Order: sequence, then C-alpha cells, then structure tokens
Amino acid sequence: MRKIYITGLNVTAPEVHSLIQSYKDICAKYEYEALFPATVEQLERQNGKLFDTPLEEAEAVFQANLQRIDSASAVIANLDYFDGFYVSDTIFEIGYAYSRGKQIIGYFDHEYQAVYYALRDHIPEQFANGGFGRPSHLMVACATIVTIKGCLEDCLDYIYNPKYDGEDEKCKLYIINHQA
Repeated sequence: MRKIYITGLNVTAPEVHSLIQSYKDICAKYEYEALFPATVEQLERQNGKLFDTPLEEAEAVFQANLQRIDSASAVIANLDYFDGFYVSDTIFEIGYAYSRGKQIIGYFDHEYQAVYYALRDHIPEQFANGGFGRPSHLMVACATIVTIKGCLEDCLDYIYNPKYDGEDEKCKLYIINHQA
C-alpha cells in the first residue's frame, strides 16, 4: 500500500486522536496508508524505554519524522494558519519533502484565506503574501504541485483522480467542490 505523510493537523491535543482516525479512514478509501508526525509517547512505546532528556526526545521525533517523509510517496500539508500563524514544523516538513523530490499537495479550508485569495487583485501588492499574490507564502506555494481550497479528501481525490471545478494557473490553486 502506498504511504502518504499528512502534516499540519492544526488541532489541540484532545482532538488529535479522533482526527487521526478519521484521516486514516479517508486515506484507506483511496488505498493509502496515512503517516503522521511522530510523538514522544509513540517512540517510547516502540523502543520500550523512556528518553533520558528533552533533547533526546526532540532528536528521536525529528529523525522519525524524516524517515516517515522518506517512506511516503506524497505529502499532504494543511496550510491553514493555526493560532494566527503557519505551523513551523509543517513548513519545515514541506521543505524537506521538496528536497527529497516528493509530490506535495497543500490545502486550506478557512474562509479568511479564501477571501484573501479572492481579493488579491484588489489589495495593494505590498500586503499580498510576499508580494506575489498567492494563497500561501512564495516558498510554500512553489514547493507544492497544487494548492487546493478544500480538505484532505479533496487532496486525495486530486492525486487519485485528477479533476477540479476551477483553476488558477498563476497560483496553482484548484478549487474543488464536492457539493456540486
């Protein structure tokens, strides 16, 4: 089964387990095994021992995530802001995946990003993300093969069966509407 690395869960700790299970189910429908960023608890269970220091924990998580990205055929990244910011881990994972030649698909769901994108031609250039009028920052937008206004399932649908309702070649933004 093909593997796909999913980053940018953008939820609080109590919500993460149900979200991961939901994402696993959606990925299985498209014949993908979902991989997620590692946690200290997972690695401690896997290794059968506790880490000695926070630095050891951090290094183990870092290396495990790199291995997961390396083993995946593609990366799907949630580009929605979380608490007002891009999640730096997600941005790093996109950059690493790009350097490894992985197919990267970004998506955003929040209306403020959709509204920003729709208005990009009506706001002063200096206020656009990096001045390039993309729905995400330049380095992220150019690393992804496509940025989708939608959800995880829209990204999987795009990979599995490329189709879309609208397209903006300048920004590689595909708008998919499953309700249509």
